[in-house]
Amino acid sequence: NAIQSKIDWCNENDIKSLFVIGPNKHAIYPENYPFERPEGKTRIDQIVEIFEELGANYVYPRDYLLEKKKTQELPLYYETDTHWNLLGGYYAYEKINEIVLKLFPNVEFPQIEYEITDVHTRYDFGDMMSAIGQKEGKSTHVILEPKNKKRGGEASFSDYYSYKENGNSDGVFTKSNDKSLPKVIIYRDSFYASLTPYFSTLFSEAEYIWKPFKEEDKQYVLNEKPD
Repeated sequence: NAIQSKIDWCNENDIKSLFVIGPNKHAIYPENYPFERPEGKTRIDQIVEIFEELGANYVYPRDYLLEKKKTQELPLYYETDTHWNLLGGYYAYEKINEIVLKLFPNVEFPQIEYEITDVHTRYDFGDMMSAIGQKEGKSTHVILEPKNKKRGGEASFSDYYSYKENGNSDGVFTKSNDKSLPKVIIYRDSFYASLTPYFSTLFSEAEYIWKPFKEEDKQYVLNEKPD
């Protein structure tokens, strides 16, 4: 009922909606855990069935990440953290991008290729470190930068949009150089941090609000008029 009511409200106000779910780390790297995961249907499998029944636009990239993991030597999640890194976030973005292209078939979105590099660090990084009382640990930081050359030089994300913080807690607002792109508001959690660089290239304005979407947020959304 909660999912259906959100979809209905968006449809009534001519707003396209998309649900994105970040897989837990143990769903992608079960071999690194000292116990086996339970067999059978998971709670998220139940939610995905509901998305399917309701015809919702959604992305749950678990199976896609598992496929990428087979051919990608670099990790998709931080070793010292429960979240995906910028590479795992990029693969999730690829699946999101497929849906955005279908939702806006007449929009000419930027086509960007990315170069992948990585660096290794040893310091207190990630939410798992404090949980186990560890001061130092190896962490692989994967970095993706646009390959496409623009204005005669090497491309960077600044060729596509600029960052600024907004007034919300841990909020981010990005503004594109291309005003013809749609506008979006994202109610998100910490997993969306690794999606922000890529996702922001698709929109003229993107506001990332770190909180659940609730009834009291509806008027703000209507005032902002996102696509």
